[in-house]
Amino acid sequence: MVNITIAEGGGVVANDVVSFLPQCASVSYSSLSLQDAEQYDITSSSYLVTVLPTIVPGLVFGILSVLGFIFFSLWLCTQCCSGRRRVRASPDKEQLMASPEQQSDHYAAPPPKGWRHRSWAQPTFLFKLLLTAMALALVGVSAWGLVSSIHATDDTFSSLWDLVRDVENRVGNATTTMQQLSGELQQLNGNVTLLGNSTTGVLTFSQAAVQRLVAQGYWNASWTDAAQVKQEITDKITALLALPDSIADVQQGIEAGFNTLQDSLAQPLLNIQDDWEAPTMAVQERWRFIPIAVVFGITAGASLLCALLFWSLRWYRTATWAAVVLWLGVALLMLLGVGLFNGVVTVSTDSCQYAEFLLLQLVSRKVKDTESQRLLLNSFSYYFGLTAIPDDLVVNDLLDIPTNLLREFLTTSIVDLATNVTMNLSPSDVQALSTASRVPFDAMRTTFLLLPNISSTLWYLESQVLKSSIDPLYHSIKEYLCCTLSSEMGDLFVAWTAAGVLGFVLALLCSARLAQHALSLRKQQRRAMAAAAAASSLHWQDPDYPALQYSGTGMAAGNGAAAAANGSMAGTGMSSAERDLSLSDVQRHKDELQPKGFPLQSGSDEEVGPPTPPPPPGGQD
Repeated sequence: MVNITIAEGGGVVANDVVSFLPQCASVSYSSLSLQDAEQYDITSSSYLVTVLPTIVPGLVFGILSVLGFIFFSLWLCTQCCSGRRRVRASPDKEQLMASPEQQSDHYAAPPPKGWRHRSWAQPTFLFKLLLTAMALALVGVSAWGLVSSIHATDDTFSSLWDLVRDVENRVGNATTTMQQLSGELQQLNGNVTLLGNSTTGVLTFSQAAVQRLVAQGYWNASWTDAAQVKQEITDKITALLALPDSIADVQQGIEAGFNTLQDSLAQPLLNIQDDWEAPTMAVQERWRFIPIAVVFGITAGASLLCALLFWSLRWYRTATWAAVVLWLGVALLMLLGVGLFNGVVTVSTDSCQYAEFLLLQLVSRKVKDTESQRLLLNSFSYYFGLTAIPDDLVVNDLLDIPTNLLREFLTTSIVDLATNVTMNLSPSDVQALSTASRVPFDAMRTTFLLLPNISSTLWYLESQVLKSSIDPLYHSIKEYLCCTLSSEMGDLFVAWTAAGVLGFVLALLCSARLAQHALSLRKQQRRAMAAAAAASSLHWQDPDYPALQYSGTGMAAGNGAAAAANGSMAGTGMSSAERDLSLSDVQRHKDELQPKGFPLQSGSDEEVGPPTPPPPPGGQD
């Protein structure tokens, strides 16, 4: 059950969590949870523990890929260091062997019937076809991932620094306005002090100025009753002359607010910008292309080589090289894509949902000064929409600047009077009125000049800190967290994960192909050795039987059969990986050599008769 309410200031509170979610966000208010909000704290190690499960799959697959890279690197080093022994037979040895075509005709099995016995329906063929299809698919996915990754990171850091500069500009404008207001109040304070000794003269001057404006037709349309306006002006001038004490309080508040903004926002942001903007923008503009191109380039190149080499494995070492490089690319994709980027997506999503809650909690826990804590909590509560503050009290409540004291006398009547006096009365008229009223002309004129300026500066300062002015910045920050950062990290996660998963499967298939080839080759070598030993034992069964020679060579018949078979296939140009020394072929050779327990005579198809057994020891019985 989702409990969504609207707070006093217009903020949305869902399940006791205040948050603003823009329309572009991938999450909704129904997904907010107070328990999750309390766990979210990027400054705490306990939160990182909760994020760890999202990184673990990438770490596991990445470590497995690293192990695959190390294993096949050692495998490749072993091949390069030890070399591969090749058995080369002389032409004399090949004379006893039939040609490959003759062997094929002699030993060929009857052609199988049915589609299941077709070559394309055999598991080996289907395995090779799957491996090639996966390799070509990975080439396409790597190309897409390369383009998608570059596009997703086009404005990641530039958008962030745009927000930082926006905050800096707002803080700079506010501090500049505060300094300007402080200076104007300082001037007003000095002039009002001079006028304070002639209160009666100031009132006389103001009333005479109103009469002069009425006579010249400059009376403001909003002034419907001159007597009432005169009385109001009299009251405000009286308050103005008593203003120096209030001005001191306002200036003290302005100084404190200025220092707060400078120390809490302006200077930290400037330090962060000086330290990080240049390197991060260098990453976005130049360096980001290198890791993206390297990772996807390695993966695409290795997968293309796998598609070309692993069908027949004629270039075994090159295929092993391709597998090593593929495992390296997959390790990078898994560690960064499935691991790091998935963690960043989780953190950015939590930040989108619970940033407001975290700021309120951090202020309550971290800020020890009671007054600073009160001002910060007031500010965040106001801007998050939890509380409502009247517009004329916002500066007072958020910056602790008592501008309400200035608002008591900066009413429309006195400001309009000051404006009309300075704009519609000539300096000679103001001089005459000052002389008649016995007030200092320069002080009177400067005071009337400052009042409209102070009112305008005060209004501008108040408008800068209003919620309606800060909302665009607040919404932009949330859109960056909820939309820009989350979306871009999500695109990176999808692209790198898709390529990583396909690459991992392809690397497993290639590894299985290499392992199957090595095991098959090992079995063939053992069978050849066993066949040679079995054929050689035929000769040694009868010590008196003369060793049959093959074209002048000193090899016995049994060993010669195995060597000649190996040499004949070597002479066809086939690699050792493709030489067929199956057990069935060896058995057929054994059957030919010993159809009746005796080998064939070299160069003859006729069977040799059994030799006369030697006489038993001691002569005949």
